Amino acid sequence: MKKPYFFLAAVILAGALLRIYQFTWQCQMVDEQFTASYITNSVSYIVQNSLAADFNPPTYYLCAKLSAFIHGGIDNFSIRLPALIFGILAIPAAYLAGKELKNNTLGILTAIVVAIDYPLIYYSQNARPYSMVLLFFTLFIWMFIRIYTGKDKSNTSIIILGILAAACLWSHYFSAVPLAVAFILLAKKNRHIAISSTIDAGIFILPMALMFGLNQFGERIVKQSTGLEISWYQMITYIPNELFCWMWIVILPLVAYAYHQKKDTAIRPLVWIEVSAPICLVASTFLTGWLMPRYTVLVAPLLIITAMYPIADYLDTLPQTKKLALMLLIIFGLFAMNIMSLYSLWTWSWCPAMHLPIPERGMLWI
Repeated sequence: MKKPYFFLAAVILAGALLRIYQFTWQCQMVDEQFTASYITNSVSYIVQNSLAADFNPPTYYLCAKLSAFIHGGIDNFSIRLPALIFGILAIPAAYLAGKELKNNTLGILTAIVVAIDYPLIYYSQNARPYSMVLLFFTLFIWMFIRIYTGKDKSNTSIIILGILAAACLWSHYFSAVPLAVAFILLAKKNRHIAISSTIDAGIFILPMALMFGLNQFGERIVKQSTGLEISWYQMITYIPNELFCWMWIVILPLVAYAYHQKKDTAIRPLVWIEVSAPICLVASTFLTGWLMPRYTVLVAPLLIITAMYPIADYLDTLPQTKKLALMLLIIFGLFAMNIMSLYSLWTWSWCPAMHLPIPERGMLWI
């Protein structure tokens, strides 16, 4: 691709517009209402209570509080603005990861799919930490690929990898699952680098470790007594749709193909990292009684990178004009799988759905 940065700028702009459109129109979801209420407290209370009692780190709350302070009030715009910024920044981050794994073609393809994916657009308009952990984990994977493939073994990159891992944990606790898998795989490749990066990450999460309340796990398990039943059908449908809307029909078979065909790349360790989050999520469901597919949203770009790899392979064999035409056709097809969900997001108010029982509310994703 002769002008990758021109295309990347266009993709970032398109993704930003999709995220900005109707940005404040939807009413606040239940968790967003909690965010709006929570940030009325002092900074010290937010930090201490988040680490001791809440189920999320304080980082997004602090970003939302700063946004509300600058904006001059707490409303849909101020509490969602950090999510919007993180969601837009995830697009160039996806490009970096794709380019690192193969080349500019894969980087652009990955960035495009991240830009048009409905769930990623939705969480860029949601005042919760999901787009934040999406951004930091995508950057972590970018650096992970550099180090795992041996392209970069500098001390600076090792420190950056640890910092990005810590940033993921400060964004969302569930990131510990794919991070642990990533460091285990890295240790098999280079134990010294894996240990050094883990120590670096530990230094940056030390305040969290010292203040973290283990009672949170107990409270999660207590929820098992609520009587909520999670069926296998819900697991099978919720997670793919939560990650990709209906694009999973194309994405998942391509991931399986790439895993079997591209043994000489970093794809196989990426797939192991990708599948760890959904598997552990399903396993934890039996303890908590809750299925939160949104927790796995951070691995969506990895699956996209893997799926787009064989497509990038084929596109690179074509002349420039045919390559661009086929790329546009592929992206149009993927975007079409998001259209009805995007239409619903932009035209139908979610407020009445907040009064539905939780299982019926969840079915709205499908």
